[in-house]
Amino acid sequence: MNRRLPLILVAGVLALCVIGVIVVGATAGSGFGAVAYTVDDARVSQLSVNDDLAVLADHPKLASGVFGVDPFATTAGAVSSTGAASWLTLRIELDILRAAPGAKPSASDLSAARKNLLSQLQSSPTVRRDFLALPSSLQDAFVEINVYSAAAQASPARNRQLSRAIKRAHVTVDPKYGFWNAKRLAVCPPTGCPAPSASAAAGG
Repeated sequence: MNRRLPLILVAGVLALCVIGVIVVGATAGSGFGAVAYTVDDARVSQLSVNDDLAVLADHPKLASGVFGVDPFATTAGAVSSTGAASWLTLRIELDILRAAPGAKPSASDLSAARKNLLSQLQSSPTVRRDFLALPSSLQDAFVEINVYSAAAQASPARNRQLSRAIKRAHVTVDPKYGFWNAKRLAVCPPTGCPAPSASAAAGG
């Protein structure tokens, strides 16, 4: 069983059941106008999301460890619908947090978080290599979400502020990826989110 990597999301990436697949790149040629999701007035293209999923599909051990979804990639060029929903959850959370009021991570904050993450990944050389092989934009996303999470854990007031920002955001998701669950603050696969596990329900 893969151990979850030390990446903690503010709202939490749910360990969901793998149901169905999303074929990476199937809609990449449908034009930039195809929208994967919106956060308030901001629109993010399917092309951008599918490009991310294609990269993560090439590094399934890393992706499975980060999101607790195994398998993350099902076959060549295909990502589980749960894996896709987990990645969209991270992207949406990060978009919301970047726009939220309050102090933004400084360059030194991000640098320190990156060094800490790489240090933690020393025990998993293959996963560390996979992380370093990602495009800088994906590496930065993983690092930045950890900075926000650390800030939320360190300050109850900041935690409440960030949680309110996520709860207040108006989010829509293209049904092919799933749907935004405002109660869980996460994207659920098209077939829906399974019931929380007993440990999750107990806060474990």
